[in-house]
Amino acid sequence: MAAPDATAAAVFTLQGNLFISAQIERIFAQKAREQSDKSYGLAKGENLKNKIATAYNICVAEWRDFKAQMERTDLSAEERAASVERFAVRLFQNGLGYNEPSAVGSITLADSTDPDTQLVYPVKYVIYQTSAQAKGMEKLPLVVVPPVTDNNERSDLDTKLTSCAVIDVETQRAAGEKKRSPTGLLQRLLNVAADYKWGFAFNGYALAA
Repeated sequence: MAAPDATAAAVFTLQGNLFISAQIERIFAQKAREQSDKSYGLAKGENLKNKIATAYNICVAEWRDFKAQMERTDLSAEERAASVERFAVRLFQNGLGYNEPSAVGSITLADSTDPDTQLVYPVKYVIYQTSAQAKGMEKLPLVVVPPVTDNNERSDLDTKLTSCAVIDVETQRAAGEKKRSPTGLLQRLLNVAADYKWGFAFNGYALAA
């Protein structure tokens, strides 16, 4: 199965000013800089179009397996959450070409306004990825949550959850808001941690970066 032709507008929803639509469309059309076979470090005999098709087929296969799991009616909430996490790991590693997401459980950092206070960010995974652009190792936080509604929409990632609250280590209570959205949790971490430049929020049906 070959990857279907599509425009960026049919696949992505752009929010904020980090990327502009024309830039994304150029990437989709493979007219941006550093999109040659050499840019991707492909071995002799490989070409980018075939690699994209293979990655697409892997993503589709992983999605179908995940979808079948989520359509089961005998799974508990914990089992559904575990299915989302398995899908996240397989999708990023096997389909999207990242290193295997490392399970970290959470990330603990000193409060930016009070260094004596330790805060726990419930970010379960970090992807450690070598980047030529970053000239070293990048750490990409990956917030993984189960879908909130039966609609499984992108808006689920903006729904505030108690499971995404930042916790004060000493008091074991929420630091600030008692509920945060997955995207809100990710943004707060990126705002206070210089080691993390960007990351992902994922619920199995939608991906925000």
